[in-house]
Amino acid sequence: MRIVVIGAEGQAGRDICAEFGRHGDEVYGLNHAELEIASVDSVLAALSQIQPEVVVNTAAFHHVEQCEVHPAKAFAINACGAANVAKASASLNAVVIHISTDYVFDGAKDAPYIESDLPRPLNAYGNSKLAGEYFVRTWSPRHFVLRTSALYGKHPCRAKGGGLNFVELMGKLAEERKEIKVVDREFVTPTPTIDLARLIVNLSRCDSFGLYHATAEGSCSWYEFAREIFNLTGSVVQLHELLGDKKTRGAFGEVQLEALIRNLLPPTAYIFQHTLSTGNRVDCVLKLPDPTGMVAVDSKFPLENYHRMLEQGISEADRLQAQRQFRVDVRNHIEGIGQKYIISGETSDGAVMFVPAEAVFAEIHAYHGEIVDFAMQRRVWIVSPTTMMAVLNTARAVLKDVETRLQVHIIKDELSKLGREFGRFDQRMKKLADHIRQAHEDAEDVRITSDKISRRFTQIERVELDQLESMTRLEQTLAEIEPPVSEQS
Repeated sequence: MRIVVIGAEGQAGRDICAEFGRHGDEVYGLNHAELEIASVDSVLAALSQIQPEVVVNTAAFHHVEQCEVHPAKAFAINACGAANVAKASASLNAVVIHISTDYVFDGAKDAPYIESDLPRPLNAYGNSKLAGEYFVRTWSPRHFVLRTSALYGKHPCRAKGGGLNFVELMGKLAEERKEIKVVDREFVTPTPTIDLARLIVNLSRCDSFGLYHATAEGSCSWYEFAREIFNLTGSVVQLHELLGDKKTRGAFGEVQLEALIRNLLPPTAYIFQHTLSTGNRVDCVLKLPDPTGMVAVDSKFPLENYHRMLEQGISEADRLQAQRQFRVDVRNHIEGIGQKYIISGETSDGAVMFVPAEAVFAEIHAYHGEIVDFAMQRRVWIVSPTTMMAVLNTARAVLKDVETRLQVHIIKDELSKLGREFGRFDQRMKKLADHIRQAHEDAEDVRITSDKISRRFTQIERVELDQLESMTRLEQTLAEIEPPVSEQS
């Protein structure tokens, strides 16, 4: 069969192309250079030229945090792009195999999700992917929509910072750090890309079109996944559980925060696990230009009573008690941040409290306004993953502006030096011109003298010739007038 794989250079795309190739199919891998998925004309032109029988769409904007910052881009690629592929494929009577995600769910269900469960995405990425599902199912009668989870494989994940999937990220962190914290209440089903590729090849041979959940078996938390990775690789590292919010997909732990900062800021702009002059160690400091200075970022948010508030089956009294304790926990945490991480003359006059889940951030601002006011009084800025992105983007812009100003000074200095050199060049050029003029005048004087000498030689030659002729004539004259010699007797 003639197969087109869109996103062929991605983590899943490479394995899918290879698997179809092993089955003797004619595979065409298309990337952004050959096809702009957000343009229906580009998609139709590329597919019409190949005339595929099956189109596998793995292309996606799936950096969860970046989708929150750029939702229009997320929908252009994940939703409209999927619609463009479905329309073009339908016009060519080709089967569409579209890769979706478990992020279309909110993670609140305690049992595995099935295809008939109602989707409830909680972020821009999940919403854009769900819209893409609907478009594919509407525009293409011959479709497979596959929801998968936590993909990993031997090829790099191009959409994530540093090109690392979770397995590779854990391996990298194990080499760099002695301790790692990972979320333990967000559950996934880690799925090898090669298994997904084999499933796709099998589906391409049948006509049982529809929506499927395409993952490996079982499930685990990110913490359990990391622990097994270290067990298999023999890495020696202390792995700590970090309470996560299973109701919010894309929740941050310390690892995610670190990846986010590394992805957005230059290495000179931050320090992880920094020890302050007081002996307190902060998760991260951002090194910003004056007058802001060094900003401390804390990511050890207390989530225990937040989860207690949401538990099913507890009494209303217990829920209210958990709510009150949640407020106390957060206020104490804010107070601790203000006391430990705001140091006059060393750090900025404010610090950042990183809340590792959008749902918790929303809970605080919607129902606990007094906590927000208290944080402002203590000069502690509460940020969620999304707002942290905005903070980091602003910091990056400030750093770039400062660097530009520094470069301007350097350029001005170099221009000043160049100006001085040009002045010297002008003076020396004038001197050279004077020398050239003087040389020209000297050459002219030499020419004149040479002419005079030549004329003098000519005159001398003429004088000699004239004298020679005169002597000849004189001798002839004397010969004519000389008397004959008489004979004596």
